[in-house]
Amino acid sequence: MTKAKLSLAILSASQLYERTRTERSNRDLFKVRVVDGREVKRLHYLAPDPWQKETSVTLSLGSRIIAIGGLQVNPHDNEMFWVTHVSVEDKHRGKGYARMIIEAIYAYAVEQGKVVSPSAFSNLGQRLKPIFARMNEQFPAANSGEAFRDHLC
Repeated sequence: MTKAKLSLAILSASQLYERTRTERSNRDLFKVRVVDGREVKRLHYLAPDPWQKETSVTLSLGSRIIAIGGLQVNPHDNEMFWVTHVSVEDKHRGKGYARMIIEAIYAYAVEQGKVVSPSAFSNLGQRLKPIFARMNEQFPAANSGEAFRDHLC
């Protein structure tokens, strides 16, 4: 049996949409389902409307997108990428995939001549702060110098 391979990709909104349209393993990417009486999505924070303005950094296991990070150019500073969300499928958490997404975001920002500013951190996202801090050190050209903000919900 061949083990599925991990792959990173930078996708425009139209490319992400095309993957959800054509790949069976990604057709449920934006769908909400009820689990134990709660509405859940495969990838938290990925919403059907805002993603159309975003560039997505995806991590796939085989063809299935298992982690994603969203980027938008700051409308007030086109030299800055806002990281709108980073999400890893529940069953793949704790494997370093969020770090891989964030590292790819920083590398892409350097390539594009931009700095990175994470959006506010949710309760779940608090554990990502040290990763962003390490990436600010590893990629000084992409460090915005902005203080991290919290959005505790």
